Amino acid sequence: LELSHTERTLKAHERRAKQVETGGQCQGAGCGTGRHRGLIPHHVDPWARCGTTSYGDTVMLCEQTHTDVHHGQVVRLRDGRYLSERGWVDGPDPWGRAGP
Repeated sequence: LELSHTERTLKAHERRAKQVETGGQCQGAGCGTGRHRGLIPHHVDPWARCGTTSYGDTVMLCEQTHTDVHHGQVVRLRDGRYLSERGWVDGPDPWGRAGP
């Protein structure tokens, strides 16, 4: 595996390794999407900003969770970390606003 490269997405062998690493499941906490159902590699550090794809900074998300992140939602991952469209954040509301 390469640590990082300048291609837009994971290479086929990196994608397979991520599938094994995640058990073929969306990394979103509580996601009920079935195993191996159209997972999308998501750049935690947006590719448009950094210009690289890093295996270690890529999470596998189902289509719905991936859409949620890109529409401004903060998503909790199975490992307890939080992810927003801007990258890793400290909690469910990185801007300190009160809940709904």
